Amino acid sequence: MDQIVQTTEPSSPGPTATLHKVIRSGATASKLSKMIKKGQYDLNKRDSDQQTVLHLASTLGQIETMKLLIKKGCDVNLQDMNGFTPLHCAAISGHLEACRVLLQIKGIDVTLTNVEKTSALHYLVRMNVPDEQLDLWFEVLDMIIEKGIDVNIRNLHGEAPLHSALVR
Repeated sequence: MDQIVQTTEPSSPGPTATLHKVIRSGATASKLSKMIKKGQYDLNKRDSDQQTVLHLASTLGQIETMKLLIKKGCDVNLQDMNGFTPLHCAAISGHLEACRVLLQIKGIDVTLTNVEKTSALHYLVRMNVPDEQLDLWFEVLDMIIEKGIDVNIRNLHGEAPLHSALVR
């Protein structure tokens, strides 16, 4: 399974660079909440890969941090330099609970695709899911379909999610 853990820092140093570092270090949501209360942070600030702190938390499956960032106003639809949204990041990293958290957001746009026109659904159906997470996987698939994803969308390689499912 592909992992998207970025190692670059925000393009301009400052308080938000610290948030990116803190999330990468695995700090608790409680610690992050205290930092946010103390400082002036743009939670939608991007690093040199154009990822926000929500992209990072989603990639790492940091559920409580994700919930905090969403509550504080992080945009769940921002795309990084490769077109990945936080949902793409959670899906490609195999974090089903993170996908569920994101899919519960009223304004999430599940139709966004990356630069290869690949949807989050392509990555979700490609996952190797342990037996104990099958119910959650089916729930997440139902949620993304209910949100309006085109199950027949083809990426630049002409592959629909069904093709991706057959690859796993």
